[in-house]
Amino acid sequence: MAKIITVWGSPGSGKTMFCCTLAMEIAQRNKKVLLISADQMIPMLPVLAPAQKAKKETSISTLFFANQINKVFVANAIHIQKEYPLIGIMGYCADEIPTDILWPGMQRIHNILELAGELVEYIIWDCTSNLENCMNTAMIAYADFVLRILSPDLKGIQYYQNSQKLLQAEQYHFFEHITLAGMARPYHAIEEMSYLVGKLDGILPFRKEMDRCAVEGDFFGAYGQCHEKYKEVLEEMADSIETLESNSSKKEGDTYDLP
Repeated sequence: MAKIITVWGSPGSGKTMFCCTLAMEIAQRNKKVLLISADQMIPMLPVLAPAQKAKKETSISTLFFANQINKVFVANAIHIQKEYPLIGIMGYCADEIPTDILWPGMQRIHNILELAGELVEYIIWDCTSNLENCMNTAMIAYADFVLRILSPDLKGIQYYQNSQKLLQAEQYHFFEHITLAGMARPYHAIEEMSYLVGKLDGILPFRKEMDRCAVEGDFFGAYGQCHEKYKEVLEEMADSIETLESNSSKKEGDTYDLP
């Protein structure tokens, strides 16, 4: 089965940008990677791949509630990037209302990931900031590798402290997550933030060139606009992920909802 990487963190910390650039770093190593964004407030297929104009029947929601799914069905919901053929995307389409879609349960998520894992070597799950969403907390518990990205400001610190209360259960391994400062600017108090959250494992500097790529709908193209320190973090994370052993204890009946 593919290695599962979950990325979560505070609002506005650059999670989706990091997921896309990490996918690019993995693809640069000639590995197939799938990026899944199940954001129920923002359909992400038209954001991440605006030129492809995905249809509703290729949305991730079709996998959530189909009577049965198989590898062909899952493959049909993966949108391959023309410019980056080793990268696929799953998400909601523009013409649906994801807020009407309920939690499908961990067994169905497991089935999707297991089938997708026969097609790719790595799966990146891009969480929203809402930890009341069971899908997010389930994937934090389920992943082989968890990255937490915080904005290096009071909002990021408060989010960290509040999320610690929500993710107290042992299954979340809260203090084992890799913690990065996202969208970091020179005026941010990085040292003070590192002290308050325990430690920072890396810093992702903000660059307006990357931001411009996001505005233009070219999140993956931002990989070529990364700050040198940002690129170093990507390389370090990809190295760590490559050395992982897949979590063999995952079972179809496992549940990972909030306690």
